[in-house]
Amino acid sequence: MDPRKAAERYLEEHKLPQLFEALTAELLFVKPVASREYIVQYLEKVQSGGNPTLINEEDLDAMFTMADVTNRGVISKDQAVNALRSIMGPTVDPRLLSVPNSGFMKRDEFVKTMMVALKTTLAYVHPQ
Repeated sequence: MDPRKAAERYLEEHKLPQLFEALTAELLFVKPVASREYIVQYLEKVQSGGNPTLINEEDLDAMFTMADVTNRGVISKDQAVNALRSIMGPTVDPRLLSVPNSGFMKRDEFVKTMMVALKTTLAYVHPQ
């Protein structure tokens, strides 16, 4: 196997791009003075199954409100995918979002599917 493809496969299998994106976002959000120690603690939490926090349901609710500019109570699949990418970066797989056949999502559907997608991609969601 091509070494480059093998490396890419390894990164994706272990979800390392998502981990590094989440870690970088956490560092930029918290801006700890002792950044190396913070990274070690963060990774120890991840290893033990903990949930370092960045995004919660309240944040997703606010995100829905911003996307629903026409105040119709629904947003499109594209808007939901853009919301996910704004949190997780352009490498995130949009198929993580479970969008109804209509192609539109209500607020509660958006929050629920985003929480699932974020947990799946290691965005480290804070439980309510």
